Amino acid sequence: APLDPLAVTPTGAGGAEVPVAWVRGQLATVAGSRALELWDVEAGSAAPGARHFLPAPTVRVVADPAADALFCGGPGRIDGIDLAHGQVGAVWRGNHGVMAVAPSPDGEQVAVGLEKPGGALLLATGGGAPRTLVGGVHGHAFAWSADGERLYAALGEAGLRGWRLPGVEPLALDQASVPATCLALAPDGRVLAVGDITGRVLLLDAETGAEVGQLIGPRGEGTSSPWVTAMAHAALVRNVAFSPGGEVLFSSSLDVLRTDLPSELRVWSVRDRSLVRTVENGTRLGVLALSPDGRWLAAGAGGRALVWDARALAAPAEPSPAERPGEAR
Repeated sequence: APLDPLAVTPTGAGGAEVPVAWVRGQLATVAGSRALELWDVEAGSAAPGARHFLPAPTVRVVADPAADALFCGGPGRIDGIDLAHGQVGAVWRGNHGVMAVAPSPDGEQVAVGLEKPGGALLLATGGGAPRTLVGGVHGHAFAWSADGERLYAALGEAGLRGWRLPGVEPLALDQASVPATCLALAPDGRVLAVGDITGRVLLLDAETGAEVGQLIGPRGEGTSSPWVTAMAHAALVRNVAFSPGGEVLFSSSLDVLRTDLPSELRVWSVRDRSLVRTVENGTRLGVLALSPDGRWLAAGAGGRALVWDARALAAPAEPSPAERPGEAR
């Protein structure tokens, strides 16, 4: 069925969350913390086409947008993987766990989110001492503008921050106190989608941080929370991702208190601020990764990666016979 995901099972994955990213038009997965594999999703392949072994445990993987390479982050380290030559180079070494890795569009800098109190760092891939953007916080996620001149960070209970580069000048954002856990910048650079601890997904003006919209989901089942009707999700928002055209937003949740509950995966119309569909998946989802062409949406899960046809997910649901005009009810 068009809405059913392709499931790939990396070698030695066990039950741990599988980090995912897109590179060379293929899906990259990391299993067993150190086995990097590339999958040809377009061909519906259930077997990896290439395999690399990483020098250390890895919990985050992201493509370098300017090269045939990946950045891999793990406890106290970030490494760069040159896929063309099979070479691995050290990018950063430290004392804190890595939560987020976000290279700039030109690949010359990398924003790094660390577990508290590590905070957020800005690294030059060519070398040099890292620059601390903010310390004493969790660095959950980052978003770069397409020109590399603005950088935003989701810092959990420490809120939302933004900087203008190259001078790293702080941006004055109206919604700086939002307990942000994830964020994504629309392709035109005008709207910032921010997910937070409470389940909200806010749409903010990227220059001022002023709220320009909020995505509201249906009342969550099995919850007595009085504010669920004003939320996009019934739990913490783990991911948000714009389609390449900016007309669709994908989001997912993760209940950190009820580990038996699956994640909510939702698809939204940005223009209408409306819910297109909730995607039943029956599992807890890790990082979402949308392919650069917008065709595929991947999510890491326990022991496997799930890949959906993103365009099929974004297509409006067909009305039931009872809802079609001119038909008997």
